[in-house]
Amino acid sequence: MVGRMPAYLRLSWRLARDPLLSRKRRAAMVAAAGYLVSPVDLVPGVVPVLGQLDDIAVAIAAIRLALDGLSPERRRMHLAGAGLADEDLVADLRTVGATTGWIIRTTARTTGRVTVATGRPR
Repeated sequence: MVGRMPAYLRLSWRLARDPLLSRKRRAAMVAAAGYLVSPVDLVPGVVPVLGQLDDIAVAIAAIRLALDGLSPERRRMHLAGAGLADEDLVADLRTVGATTGWIIRTTARTTGRVTVATGRPR
């Protein structure tokens, strides 16, 4: 997924310049870009891994929203121009979700073990 980040940047740039993209979908792209550079996040960037995963999820979701507003032919053109396929978007969103879930479960288990070991109630 990390190796595809340059392709996602190319795709975002292509979509932002597409005159057939509606204002609403273009606004979603701009909002996602703002979210990425904003220090105020759902999960702050200082939180290792999770802080970056939420940024990636927002960016890919905005790209998918923009692509959904285009004709299938134009969608394929943009994806191919960036060196991506629809399957890449689906797989990367799935990876972000699975990784986030794993981190949350592991953290909860570890916290539970620490509280039991120290004798402090949960």
